Order: sequence, then structure tokens, then C-alpha cells
Amino acid sequence: MPSPHIDRFRDALAGWQDRLDANEWAFEQLREDIVAQLAPHQAFGLLDELIPVLLQQTDDFPRAECGALLLALARAAATTEMPPILAERWGQVVAALAVDPQILEEIRLWYRKPAA
Repeated sequence: MPSPHIDRFRDALAGWQDRLDANEWAFEQLREDIVAQLAPHQAFGLLDELIPVLLQQTDDFPRAECGALLLALARAAATTEMPPILAERWGQVVAALAVDPQILEEIRLWYRKPAA
């Protein structure tokens, strides 16, 4: 069963341009709201749910926002253990997050992955 947190984020991405027009901080606020409600084990579980959402994005902005949420969830999980789906699809995640090299680098460092 999909998480309501990921569903909220996915819904926000569907109308990302309108959401930004209304509030340029909308995604940062959404990320903070989602992460603030989670225990570490919940954040860890959401990481694998987020990966398919990231990989479905075709525009740069939503990809970058997925990367920012991925990093926030990783930090909230408080472990450098890589969840299974993220580990399996690491190469695809790296390619998708190439739109935001800074976020990609922070995620890479968090999980202690070598530079490409």
C-alpha cells in the first residue's frame, strides 16, 4: 500500500508549475512537513517508494525535487544503509539526478558511493 506521504508528494509534482507560481517555497515546505512526521524506520521505508516516482519524472524540476526529498529522507532515516530498490536502481537514480549535481553529490556521499 503506497504511503500517503509519497502520494502527497506525487500529487504536488503533477501540478508543480502551478504550485510554484502560488508559492515558490511550496516544495521545501512539503519536504519539511513530510520528514517532520517520520520516525527513522518510516523514512527508510519511504526511500524505496520514492525511487519509482523519481524515475517517472521527465522534467528537470520534479527530478531535482525528488532528489531533495530522497536526501531528506536518507538523513531522517539516520542510516547510511541503502534500501534495496535504491541499491538495485542506483545507476538510473544517478542518471535522473544529473540535473542537480549538488544533490546527487550529497546523496552519493551519504551512501558512501564512489564518484562516477
